[in-house]
Amino acid sequence: MRTRNIVISAILVIAALVSVWQGLERNGSPSSVTDPQVVEKEADNQAEETLTLEEKAVQAGFNKGESPPSFSLDTLDGKRVEMEKGKPVLINFWATWCGPCRNEMPYIQEAYEKYKDEMQFMMVNWTSEEFKKNAVPDYMKAEGYTFPVLMDETGEAADLYQVMATPTTYLLDKDGVIQVKTVGEYDREQLFRDLDKVLQKK
Repeated sequence: MRTRNIVISAILVIAALVSVWQGLERNGSPSSVTDPQVVEKEADNQAEETLTLEEKAVQAGFNKGESPPSFSLDTLDGKRVEMEKGKPVLINFWATWCGPCRNEMPYIQEAYEKYKDEMQFMMVNWTSEEFKKNAVPDYMKAEGYTFPVLMDETGEAADLYQVMATPTTYLLDKDGVIQVKTVGEYDREQLFRDLDKVLQKK
């Protein structure tokens, strides 16, 4: 009888150990929790969650030193325009409802009047995000701006450049390499400083 009780006790102990081991298999053993790759991935996820929209917009798409792809769009008057080669380019993604976009427009108009013969201005309206059909022509007429507006009616250019916020501005040198990327409103002094840099005037 005593021997039988010992055997039963041993079986119960073994069963308990097996149950604990299976629980660890299901929930992850302590060693898997401290796996360097798992820890690094979790840290990256947490860091990404703490980024602001502007920080994500800066990281998205193309950045300084890269050569973004060319694209072509129709202007307000129906003329097809594509990125010119061998010439500095200003690419600005904007919308009429965007306050910071509207604030920087007078400076861009001034820059266009001064440098339009030296560099290409591609003012890309995010047309697919506009609320009214005539918003862009009405806005341009009311403000008296003369720079060419490219109508991104399907959002293809914005998608290509992974634009997350307006305004987003790229300044490319004559070799098509991004020298400056600005997410957010440009102030006049910084805009002309960056343009002079790209145009190698300083």
